[in-house]
Amino acid sequence: PGDGFPAPWQVWNGAFRDDARRYLRGDEVAPSLLTRRFASSPAAVDFVTCHDGFTLLDLVSYGEKHNAENGEASRDGSSFNLSSNHGVEGESGDSAIRELRDRQVRNALTLLLLSHGTPMLLAGDELGRTQRGNNNAWCQDNALSWIDWQATGGQGDIVRRLIALRREIARLSFAEWSEIAPFQLAGTTHSGSRPALLLTRDDAGGRILLVALNPGLTAARFPLPRAAAGAPWRLAFDSFAEGVPGVSAPGEWPQFAAETSEIEVQPRSIRILLG
Repeated sequence: PGDGFPAPWQVWNGAFRDDARRYLRGDEVAPSLLTRRFASSPAAVDFVTCHDGFTLLDLVSYGEKHNAENGEASRDGSSFNLSSNHGVEGESGDSAIRELRDRQVRNALTLLLLSHGTPMLLAGDELGRTQRGNNNAWCQDNALSWIDWQATGGQGDIVRRLIALRREIARLSFAEWSEIAPFQLAGTTHSGSRPALLLTRDDAGGRILLVALNPGLTAARFPLPRAAAGAPWRLAFDSFAEGVPGVSAPGEWPQFAAETSEIEVQPRSIRILLG
C-alpha cells in the first residue's frame, strides 16, 4: 500500500509476536527491546498467536510442527515457531509440566493484554484449544480445527481479569518505562541470558504501575520503591499464583505495606503491582 494503510487500518506487529515468544521460551531478549515491545504504539495490532500457526497452548506444548495429517509430509506450515514443549513433546500427564505450560499461557496473555498496542486474541486460546501441534490446519474441517465452545479448564477467567486490569490502568501513561535491576541476594541465582527486570510507569497523578517479570529458572527479588504518599502496594496480578483474586472484589486483593522494601517473583512468572 505504498506509504502505509489509510486510517483506520492498523498493522500487525510481528516483532511483538516474535520477541514475546522468545521471552516466553527463555531466549535472551534485551530489556530495552522488551520494553519497546511492551510500550508499542496503539496503531499496532499486538499478538502472540493468530489463525496461521500454533494455538497458544500448542506454542508451549510442541517444539516443532506436526502436520503429517495435512498430506504434505509436514513440508507445509512454517518451521519458524519460536515454541517450546517444556520437557515433553505434546500432551503430558506430568502435573509439573502441565502447570508450567498453563503459567506460560498466563504469561503470554499478560504480555499481550497489557501491551500498549491493540491486542488481538486468537479465538479458542482462552479455552485451551489445541491442534495437536498442527500449525497449518486450514485444510482440516474437523475437530482438529474446530472450536469446542463447551471446553472447560481454559484461561477464560484470566482473560477477563486482565482485560479489567487493562481498563483500570488505561489512564496511566505508557510512555515512560524504566528498568530496575533485580537484587542479587545470597542463595538467589539468575540465568545470565534471561535477566529478570522491572518495568514501571507513572502518570501525572503519581500513580505507579510495577510489572516485575522473571523469565529465569529461579526466584528473583526486586527493590520495591515506596508507594505514593506512603500508601500500600496492591497486588493486581500474579501469573504464578493458582488463584488470582477476582476483579469484582478489588478490596480483597493482597497488599504490601508501604515500608516493604522488596518483592519476590517466582520462576517464569509475572507480578503486577499498583501503588
